[in-house]
Amino acid sequence: QEGIKFIKRATSDKYPEVRLGAAMFAGLIAPMLIRNIPTGSLSRNGGGRDNEELATPLAWLEEVTQFALKNIDDESAGVATAWASALARCICVSVEHGTSVRDAQSEDQ
Repeated sequence: QEGIKFIKRATSDKYPEVRLGAAMFAGLIAPMLIRNIPTGSLSRNGGGRDNEELATPLAWLEEVTQFALKNIDDESAGVATAWASALARCICVSVEHGTSVRDAQSEDQ
């Protein structure tokens, strides 16, 4: 989550070099944003909206995807290209995760 805080802060910086760093970092960490959640951990935490967000393995990836979508029209062409690349990586990671989940479910049957 600290990485997401960095991305959030860096996207609003006035220097394109900092925004470029945020976009490149977002693309690099995209595959690492899928969380494995133990099955018994949710019942111990209680209910509520925060618990629902914790239950979604793709929550952090979705957040970075939203940053990429918001910043893909950056005034600097290099930064915009980096955000497009980060968005593509986020989408690919999400698709690969969905495929692996479906494959695992079909093996269980």
